Amino acid sequence: MATKYIMTKEAIFERVKQVIEKQLCVEKSSITKDTKLLKSPEGNSLDADSLDLVELILTFEEAFKIDISDEEAANLFVVQDIVNYVSAALEKKEKEGDKRKKLPGALAQELNLVDPIIDD
Repeated sequence: MATKYIMTKEAIFERVKQVIEKQLCVEKSSITKDTKLLKSPEGNSLDADSLDLVELILTFEEAFKIDISDEEAANLFVVQDIVNYVSAALEKKEKEGDKRKKLPGALAQELNLVDPIIDD
């Protein structure tokens, strides 16, 4: 059985900060888990507008190889929300990967019902 690896929330947080830094041109050191995504008069925000947020969501989807629906994206207010969402999505993806059916040829080969192809 293959070794499974799911990113820790701290590793996800670091990757999220890298994405935000590159996408919005902000200092990575200024991004905390409580940093708000959209502009906020209270401060501690990325000062992102709605277009920036859409681009961020698309970049997170690409960076983590996950899907984020519009409804789910509407519930992502602070950086910690993104970290929690990505963590849950990666865990779900890992569990679904365990449930995938093998291709008939691969299964037959695993059960030694066919000879493996040998390259000369």
